[in-house]
Amino acid sequence: MFVGVKRLLGFSRDATTVWRSSLFAVRLVALVMASVAFSGVLYMTEPAGPGLQASSASYLGAADALVQGRGLRAPTARWFSPDSESTLTRYPPGYSVALALPVAMGLPPVQAARLVEALAAFVAMAVLLAIVGDAAGAGAAVLMGLALLVTPALVDVHLSVLSEPLFLACLALTLATMVAMPDLPIAAGVCAAAALMVRFTGIGAVMAVVVWTLLRRAAWHTRLVRATLGVAPALALAVGAMTVTRGLASAVARRLGVHGGLGNALAGAGRTVTLWLAPTAHPVDWMWWIALPAAVGVIAMLVVGTRRVHRLWRLLPEGLSLQSSTTVPQLLAARVLGAVAVLGGSYAAVLLAARLFVDGSVMYDYRLLSPLIMLTSVAFAVAAATWWRSATRGPRVALAVVLLVWGVAAGRVSWRHVHDGLEFGTDLGHEVWRRSAMLDWARADGARYSLYSNWPSLAYFYLDRPARGLPESSDAATLRAFADTLAARGGVILAFTAANPRYAPSDSLLHVLGLRVLAAYPDGRVLAPALR
Repeated sequence: MFVGVKRLLGFSRDATTVWRSSLFAVRLVALVMASVAFSGVLYMTEPAGPGLQASSASYLGAADALVQGRGLRAPTARWFSPDSESTLTRYPPGYSVALALPVAMGLPPVQAARLVEALAAFVAMAVLLAIVGDAAGAGAAVLMGLALLVTPALVDVHLSVLSEPLFLACLALTLATMVAMPDLPIAAGVCAAAALMVRFTGIGAVMAVVVWTLLRRAAWHTRLVRATLGVAPALALAVGAMTVTRGLASAVARRLGVHGGLGNALAGAGRTVTLWLAPTAHPVDWMWWIALPAAVGVIAMLVVGTRRVHRLWRLLPEGLSLQSSTTVPQLLAARVLGAVAVLGGSYAAVLLAARLFVDGSVMYDYRLLSPLIMLTSVAFAVAAATWWRSATRGPRVALAVVLLVWGVAAGRVSWRHVHDGLEFGTDLGHEVWRRSAMLDWARADGARYSLYSNWPSLAYFYLDRPARGLPESSDAATLRAFADTLAARGGVILAFTAANPRYAPSDSLLHVLGLRVLAAYPDGRVLAPALR
């Protein structure tokens, strides 16, 4: 494994004779642009950033609790829970465990998240540029690195405390080990297992390792043994996570079923792809007229470039491998395109299955599609660089102009997102929440109450205390039980004006349960049980 890593990083003397002189340039480019990515993440998550979402509270709170010796405990709970904290079961534990390391060293949880995301960006950028540089040259690596730095989808997921940056780094490492060490599946299996521990959709990376191993030329018993080695790390970590995080398996099982509405989800995916290929700060209906030919162009380039790579690969000597002293970039290019196809296809299949059978509320937004955007960028860079060498001047100029226009547009959109985040904050980290009068009340007069809210994670972010959510159903029996629980526990509801679709509307609670308004503010009302 270590020999393969050395070869991947360019420290072996067995590198191709033709491209040996460019290996140093590729590694230098990768390190420089990875450092830019690292610094960029730290810069764009400075106050008023990073952005905070409901899931951020679970990640940060679980990391904090783990360091304190209380296990993986999220600072929110369901309304009927006797405890205002809950075991982390909605998300896998990998990101919280990663956050716990810098927290244990003394960093506040939010600052720990900034560091982890910056390191993840460094790793992903360095690895991807090394792969593309070896397969297509330093020039292609530079251009792809610049594209990744300005891609709005990738910028957005690094603006907030989310598990996506670490997940992208794990996917990049999985891709690298699949390409550089195809006969050592346990290496890719470890990286894929790490991806699974960060996000449940990482099961796609595990599937990809198995498929990639089975497609390798070898006797079938050898393929099966290697596939077993590839999936073993994921199985071991999954069993360990379910043991440590009790209830994880049952929480996932409760969500299984057949969910409709796939058409709406696919329409959302189309909007996400449109915003990627035709980036603009103010989306308009006619954008798809730009995105559609752009998508056709991307697909055409992938097809043409892949066919050329395949033709060059077929000219290589039989049995050539990365361990050979005559290794050539064509072999790497073929492996990169093949590995991207397997990894991207497996991930897409998992997204589709998750929407159909696990969670009907899945939205194909930037968060879920950012891995596919990253992988497509890698494949496009390799295919376009291969095509470029044999293309005439006219098509070259056309491609250069298109890429330049897209890069400027994407950079403007990404900079706007970064600027707004630095100026006002994003999501639950926005200044409207930081200046909440109702949270000021909860900080002072609300200390003696148990807190319930339609945004319970705000209590962790701004009050440094846990809170329970509201009922997710509005049926009469549930609301009566909730009213009794609220009165018995001496609780109040922080009913923010901003609606949360996960919970029953606070107005229905007010009228149906006969609650009284304890305090009213521009951003919401404090509701309490009626006096008896």
